[in-house]
Amino acid sequence: MPDPEGRGVFPSLTVGENLALDMALGSRRERLEPVFELFPILKERLRQKAGSMSGGEQRMLGLARCFLANPKAVLVDELSTGLAPRVIETLSAALALLTQKGVGLLMAEQFAARAHTSPDIVYVLREGRIAFSAAGSRLEQREVSIQCDGDASGGSGGARRGREAR
Repeated sequence: MPDPEGRGVFPSLTVGENLALDMALGSRRERLEPVFELFPILKERLRQKAGSMSGGEQRMLGLARCFLANPKAVLVDELSTGLAPRVIETLSAALALLTQKGVGLLMAEQFAARAHTSPDIVYVLREGRIAFSAAGSRLEQREVSIQCDGDASGGSGGARRGREAR
């Protein structure tokens, strides 16, 4: 069973065993090389139990499994929670590569500034309802932040209510 934190790994299996779950037989070496280019740490940890790795490394392993499984869509929930900025950058770059390959991405992220940099559509939820939506290509990051935190003067919900609702 994958871990309850939603990192998409089987903690009792090694890194290599987790990766093997998503590969067709006979294609191991050629399919793993691009994954190791994205996440070199995984190559070093092939024999390590996934559950003994850091949260960021487990997130990398979960995304590596996505590259091997060739999904049509990926759901990412709170990618940045508890991770170092450098790890978040690495994971975001990997997500960008997935979307360039035509993989659909649905991302739930508490902090708008940390969300994927070029979304097709942005939805801001407030108290469980869509408070704002726009085409991502026509949207400035500042506009998303204002919608999340309330307007700059503190009106229409204010910053406090906006942060609670994220």
